[in-house]
Amino acid sequence: MELTGRILDRLDQLEAAIAAMPGQPGNIGHNALPEEIGLPPYGDEEVAEIKAAIAETRTELAEVDPDAAVLATQSRRFEQWGKKLGLWLAKKGDLAVDELIKNGIKAVTWAGALTLFGDLAHDLFALAKALLAHF
Repeated sequence: MELTGRILDRLDQLEAAIAAMPGQPGNIGHNALPEEIGLPPYGDEEVAEIKAAIAETRTELAEVDPDAAVLATQSRRFEQWGKKLGLWLAKKGDLAVDELIKNGIKAVTWAGALTLFGDLAHDLFALAKALLAHF
């Protein structure tokens, strides 16, 4: 199915984007960051959850009859992570733009991940609906 292939491709892209994203610095609290700068929304725990969701989604898609409910749940998870990232980026405003201009790779990575979360959520939901339509 074309949709499944697109989802698998996006999972690969998201996995690469997550791996390339700068995480939260390990020395939080040592030298408190100014409130207006804030931290990236993904620490080690969230990254582990996202990676697990990617693996779970791949496993489900490999099934002969993927479970539409599982795919819909994964869709919501990716959507929530996308919203979290989108809110953080919106809050950053000009500060983020200034920082991202200094490091073009980060800009592409954050924006790319935001797009991938949304696209994955949409495609997984569409696949879940298509699977349910077969019953």
